[in-house]
Amino acid sequence: MEYFEDLSEYELDLKDKDLKIYIIDNYPWGSSTDRVMRIEEIILMEYPTINLETVHFSNLIELPIDSAVGFILTGSSYNISTFYHNKDLEEKFLPEIELIQNLDNTPILGICYGHQIVAYSFRGQVHRFRSYFSNQGIIKIKIDRTDELISNSKIKVNVHHNDYTISDDLYLLRDFDINSTKKIQGINTIQYMKHKNRPLYSIQFHPETHNSYFYASSNYEKKTETREIGEEIIINFINICLKKYFEQKEWIDFYRNLI
Repeated sequence: MEYFEDLSEYELDLKDKDLKIYIIDNYPWGSSTDRVMRIEEIILMEYPTINLETVHFSNLIELPIDSAVGFILTGSSYNISTFYHNKDLEEKFLPEIELIQNLDNTPILGICYGHQIVAYSFRGQVHRFRSYFSNQGIIKIKIDRTDELISNSKIKVNVHHNDYTISDDLYLLRDFDINSTKKIQGINTIQYMKHKNRPLYSIQFHPETHNSYFYASSNYEKKTETREIGEEIIINFINICLKKYFEQKEWIDFYRNLI
């Protein structure tokens, strides 16, 4: 949390009606997943009074975007790679794509499918693995450039995906710093990228992990470490949102006092 030691200087009124963080649920209606709930739990454990709201992607067009100080884009059982031949599915996600393209100053965190829709929004190519890769395994990745979101250079992360983005995608290289890659099935896949000029963070893995209470003893330590790192990443993103919000609020209050 070294990037956020100075948060203590702000008087954190988390019930401020102007402070709202949205989780955009990208799963189909009625999906059986605990991942969205897990994100909510992680945030509320750290900030019990924060103004947090989960909105299904299909209702995004009705959302008062101006009220947001941050967005988390969840994973999904949909696949971005199908957009190229399924334009009806792509159309359903156009409001989310436009949100990603147009929000210059509001922090956004894309997770797995959320990462892929971020890439797609910037004309990056989203590919499908030739053979079935999707699993709930834990892999090690190296962070080439640590920052305010991920402060550890080597971490264990939870992966569950069929689609991927590649590290030499020219459109993504134009707009993003590629901070972590992992070779999977011989392909150098992006695991973490950060926009060069915006507070836009995009990770292929799942920091929330599945909320399972039954671990094989041989895997307990590895899964515990993965969960702790994932929780830290999510809270780091919330701290990014809070810090940006309160810095802006201070400037607004300062100029109001001058009038």
